Amino acid sequence: MAANEAELKALMRASLAGDAAAHRTLLNQLSANLRAFYKTRLARIGRSATEAEDLTQEALMAIHTRRHTISGRSGETFFARTCW
Repeated sequence: MAANEAELKALMRASLAGDAAAHRTLLNQLSANLRAFYKTRLARIGRSATEAEDLTQEALMAIHTRRHTISGRSGETFFARTCW
């Protein structure tokens, strides 16, 4: 289910334009990708899945509150600076 940069950016733009289905799809794809990323990284250092879930939720909130700043940036840059 991993989405590429162009797909995520298109979903973000549609979401900003008021497309609720695009917003739902964006959050579903991002949450799956972020959860897997954080779980893998934290498991390597002996941290819990609960901590990975907390980071996932924090990243999703950061994306939500900063979503209007995506214009002019690549999607990869936006998501990397916002989440990592």
